[in-house]
Amino acid sequence: MTIKTKYLSSEGIPDFFNRKDCAFVLGNKAQLQSKVHEIQDSLREKGWNFKLSVHSSIGKTSFADYIGGDVICPLFDIYDGIRGYVVANSCDDNLPLVVEEVVKTASDNQREYLEDVVLAAAFNSPFEFNNSVDTIFGEHRSQDDEADTTSGILPFDVSRLSILPLGAAAFGADCDFNLDLDTADGLDDISFAGSIDLSESSLESVRYFKNSNISNKNKREFLKHIPEKVSERYIKKNPNCRKDLEALIASVSHEDLQQLVMELITRQKGATQIFDFSNLSAASEYELCVKKWDNTIKEFDHKFHYCIFLKDGKGKEYPVKFQHHPAYCLYMMYIIDRATRGNDASYLSIRENKEQYIRLYQTVFGIPYNEAEKKYLTFAYRLTKEGEVSRKGRYDDYLKDIDNTITSIVGRADSIPLKLRDGGHLELLPDRIKIDENLRMFNFR
Repeated sequence: MTIKTKYLSSEGIPDFFNRKDCAFVLGNKAQLQSKVHEIQDSLREKGWNFKLSVHSSIGKTSFADYIGGDVICPLFDIYDGIRGYVVANSCDDNLPLVVEEVVKTASDNQREYLEDVVLAAAFNSPFEFNNSVDTIFGEHRSQDDEADTTSGILPFDVSRLSILPLGAAAFGADCDFNLDLDTADGLDDISFAGSIDLSESSLESVRYFKNSNISNKNKREFLKHIPEKVSERYIKKNPNCRKDLEALIASVSHEDLQQLVMELITRQKGATQIFDFSNLSAASEYELCVKKWDNTIKEFDHKFHYCIFLKDGKGKEYPVKFQHHPAYCLYMMYIIDRATRGNDASYLSIRENKEQYIRLYQTVFGIPYNEAEKKYLTFAYRLTKEGEVSRKGRYDDYLKDIDNTITSIVGRADSIPLKLRDGGHLELLPDRIKIDENLRMFNFR
């Protein structure tokens, strides 16, 4: 049985669902109580430390119908801010499987987010990164070691870096819903506590630290290779190192990633500069170009009035195509916003940018307003088989389409500043984005 999970941004979701390591089942509390006990036990047995709560919603449109699912789990950034939610819909006999899939998807999403954060910290401040590794796993380096420049891991001045805006894209359905959430008895209805070979071939066979008896000393030495392999100098000398780096970061346990990020936050006393994705080498190496179509452009057909190309450091251009045209237009929107607003670019609300998005869709694909509006509405909602409105729409599909396409072109590590990351804005440097002047008339917010 295939269980489809989806991503929702935080806009329009009540704050009382913002509990760390918690998943929620929406429905009748009395009927679900016994099932929840069993599901909670199953989650614990499989190593997921998630609390499970049941919550009811009543009204013209239930909360489950509003979000398009009856199981929901929040996603958090490193400062405990909401990045979004994972949602799925169950039927009478598959609730345990759906809860497990939602928790697994949320855990995987959080894992990928932590990997991105750690790679950014290793690049931006290798000195602080390695000191944090030493603090966690012992044998903190001496002052002489800190000044050593033979390893290619140099102290990095973080005072020059800009602050990273964390968070998911603001998105809301362009519909009015009559929601009456039953919050009288809060959310406590049902709640339960609950020396290493670094060759590529060797890395591919390494299991997560949590699945082995690897010593702290070896963990330390393993982790301290990350700043070297993510550095500009190493990447330039080893252009095919992406798989090596991806295998390296994938071999670190989720718990060790969390511990490392928390140590970096504590060491930096809340500063976000060390986690700035726009300082990764890929943010300045690649270039996004949006060209007006003519018959010399063979990679796109005449349906595309404007064509997106990604150029690597060697000048090779890759056409950027997505499976869905609305996803293409969504990415174009973020490209234009980053090019025109520079460092002031941010996540963009589809609801607030309705007319701008429709106009952009008309411009890119040359179709009438009413057809472009239909494409826009696919973001906002879908109709169920019974004709009822579901909030979800296809925003999640389009976001995955964008991220998967970009990753397929440049690889996991280099995709970080080029993809939207749960709806976040592009981190590619503004001066590395070239757009046709006709596109500068758009003003997104």
